[in-house]
Amino acid sequence: MRKAKRTDGGPAITRAQLRSELDELLKRAGISPKTVKMTFSAVLDHQHKHNRRTYARLSLNKRHIEVARAILRLDAPHRLGILAHEVGHLYCDATIGRKHTEPQTDRCAKESTGVLISYDRSYGRHPIDKSISGLQVGTDLTVPHHLGRRRAASVIESEIEAATGRRITKRKKSKGRR
Repeated sequence: MRKAKRTDGGPAITRAQLRSELDELLKRAGISPKTVKMTFSAVLDHQHKHNRRTYARLSLNKRHIEVARAILRLDAPHRLGILAHEVGHLYCDATIGRKHTEPQTDRCAKESTGVLISYDRSYGRHPIDKSISGLQVGTDLTVPHHLGRRRAASVIESEIEAATGRRITKRKKSKGRR
C-alpha cells in the first residue's frame, strides 16, 4: 500500500495571513469580515492529532470559525478549500437555512466565493458523515481576466494538478480546421 503524501508539513503561514485569506473569501461572499470570528481551538488541535482530516469547524449561531493550528502548515489549495467550505456554510445558512447538506455547502462556496471544492481522497473518510471522503481542495475560479481564456484554463489545471498530485489529460489538437 502506497503511503499518502502529507500536505501539512510545509512552511507555515501566520495567523494574520490566514485571517487575510478568510477575509477575502468572506468579502467575495458578501459577508462582512467583522461579523465572523476566527480563533485557534485546543480541542481541534487535539482532534487533529487523532484524525488528520480535522482542521476547522463553524458555529453558525455564533458565526465563529474554529481552526486547528495545523492549518497554518497546510498548502494553499487545501487551506483555500477548507476556508471556502466554512464560508459556504455561512452562505448556505443565509440562503437555504440551517438544514443544508455538505454537497449544498460546497455548491454555495462555489457560488459565493468562486472557489470550486474537490476532495483529496488520501485523507480518508469524514469522522461523522461517512459518505464524505477526503479533505477539501480549493481551486479559485476567479482568475484575473488579463490572463486570457487559454492562460486562465492552464492556471486552473495546474492548481488542480498541484493539489491532487494527478496529471490532467489534455485533448490532442487537431491539425486542420473543420
